[in-house]
Amino acid sequence: KEGGSGCKRGLELRSTCKISRVRVVKVIRSRLSWLEGLLNDPSLNIKIIHLIRDPRGSLKSIKKLNWNSKPSFRCGALEDDMRHYDILLKKYPAQVTRLRLEKLSIEPFSTVSNLYKFLYGNQSLGKETVQFLKEHTAAPEGSVFPGDNMETRRNSSREYQAWRWRIPSLLLKETEGEPACRAVITRLGHALFGSIHNVRNATLPLDTTLKQK
Repeated sequence: KEGGSGCKRGLELRSTCKISRVRVVKVIRSRLSWLEGLLNDPSLNIKIIHLIRDPRGSLKSIKKLNWNSKPSFRCGALEDDMRHYDILLKKYPAQVTRLRLEKLSIEPFSTVSNLYKFLYGNQSLGKETVQFLKEHTAAPEGSVFPGDNMETRRNSSREYQAWRWRIPSLLLKETEGEPACRAVITRLGHALFGSIHNVRNATLPLDTTLKQK
């Protein structure tokens, strides 16, 4: 904890932001419906990447953090975001895109290439970016790194659905039984497993539209 605090105290955020050409902000509590005012403001050059994940994985992580993990609350907000994404995409096609965690995990290079095209108009990845993706998405199986909670090096082709082997039976039942969650899961093209036995069965794919490993 002290190491993190020392790092923050050493950051000159204001001066860094002032000289930066591109500023990236990760916003985890905003709803898409709140952001249209930013998109149509001519004084701003805003682009939105809507990150979306299977709600069963999200709820598993949220419950561990003791946040509000009620499926109806979380999936209701997610379903609303998906609806507003469609609206915003029609109005601002050059400023809005969606990033699926599962697709990024399985196809990191092509997915990031598409993001670069969205952000910069050029989808070619530099050597440093390619090397970063290699190191952070294809870590050896079972690797453990210092500060593991915040560490980003993973075997992403497996990690994205690790929740399947960790989610409690009750939470799976509550989530798949919630209409808003079922609607979101189905819209993502993901399987509704129906039982803890099925969700733990690695031969049953989460998403048949992706080349899963």
